[in-house]
Parts: sequence; structure tokens; C-alpha cells
Amino acid sequence: MDTVWGIGKLLPNIWGVLVSSKPTAIVYIDGLNMYHQKLRYHPQAKWLNLLSLAEMLVPTHEIKLVRYFTAEVLPGVTDQHAPKRQKEYWRALETLGDRITIHLGRMEARNRHYLAVPRAYDETGKPIRSKVKKTEEKGSDVSLAAHMVFDAATREADLFVLVSTDSDFEPAIRIVQERLGLPVGFISPHDKPSDTILECKPLFTKILRRAALEACTFPDVMQDSRGLITKPESWSLK
Repeated sequence: MDTVWGIGKLLPNIWGVLVSSKPTAIVYIDGLNMYHQKLRYHPQAKWLNLLSLAEMLVPTHEIKLVRYFTAEVLPGVTDQHAPKRQKEYWRALETLGDRITIHLGRMEARNRHYLAVPRAYDETGKPIRSKVKKTEEKGSDVSLAAHMVFDAATREADLFVLVSTDSDFEPAIRIVQERLGLPVGFISPHDKPSDTILECKPLFTKILRRAALEACTFPDVMQDSRGLITKPESWSLK
């Protein structure tokens, strides 16, 4: 357990010389939460190298894996090109190799009826409802929690780091820390961390700052086996 809480240990290499070996960490990124809490306000940071970000935020550990949980966006009424930009970004992430995995939930768009604001009534006195199309993401939160608990139960790393403000992850954090005896780190995309998660007493709590995001972006133009990967023009706005 010393290597979990400390900065590492000394191990002999093939020549018998002692070298430093950091403890390992797996980072779990709630993609849509991070987008809504931070990235939507800083488009220039959307072209984000998640592995570099994890290494910057958890420098005491070797980042064994970054698990990125998201969902394929649907074409919007005012933005038909969002899915294309997203797929270009996924190509950029795939250049990082097997140290990052992308886990997809699903987006569902359904018609809903909600009470009009301000409150209005029809001629019979019934409240008027407006028909809207509501888009919801399904599956990512459950997937993230399940992977975190499974990874901890199988001792895949020494530290498990959550990047999200969603208080629904409290049970998973408590299982990892209290039942499995392993530490969880907490990185909040919002300037005010979740009180519910703070009550779990994570090993550390950090705020995800704009400066860190902008310091960890990919080059504007990259290349993979399929050709060039180009940062979307709208993500270059300051």
C-alpha cells in the first residue's frame, strides 16, 4: 500500500541499478460533463489531448490508461456539422494508441411537453404546454462507474481518478475507497466541486482550469494512417 499513497518506489532494472518507478493511475473522464461545465465556454480548448491533460493533473503517477466516456452527438437545428467535428476529434484521440479508450453511450432525442414560462392558460383554464425536442445522453454514467469499480476490484492501478462534477458517482467512489481500500482522486471541471463527492474524502481534489486545458491541446494538423487530421476551424476562436 505504500506505493499507492507515496510517489513511487525503487526497483532494479536489467543491470541491477535502482530506478524510480511511479505508482500507476487510471483516469476516468465524464466527457459530456466536462464539455458542459468547461469546454463549451472555451472552444479553443476542445482539441484536447486527454493523455497530456491527465499527466499534467496527476504528475505523481504514471498514467496507465485514460477512459473517455462520451456519446455520438446528433446534428442540431443550428449546427449540422457537430458530428463531423466530433469524429475528427476521435481520430486525433486514437493517435494516442492503447493508453486511451473511448466508451460510447447514446444520445436520444424525444419530443416532450413542458409547462409554458411564464405560466399561461387556455380558454378552458388548463395550463398551456409547449412541445420541445429534448436530447438526453444515456449509458455513459453507468459505464464509467462500472469500469471504475471493476478496474479497482481487479487491481488494474494504484489510483483511480474521476473527472466529473456528477454527484451520482458517489456510490462508485465509496465502493472503491471503503470496500476495496484503494484511493480515488477527484478533478472537478466546475469551479465549485460537488459537495457530495467531497464528502467521500477523495485522496485529492483539483479544479480543472482553463490554462491547463489550453496547455494540453493537439497540434492543429496531425496525421494518421488515413491522412491528415485537422482541428475544426470553429475551435480556433479566441
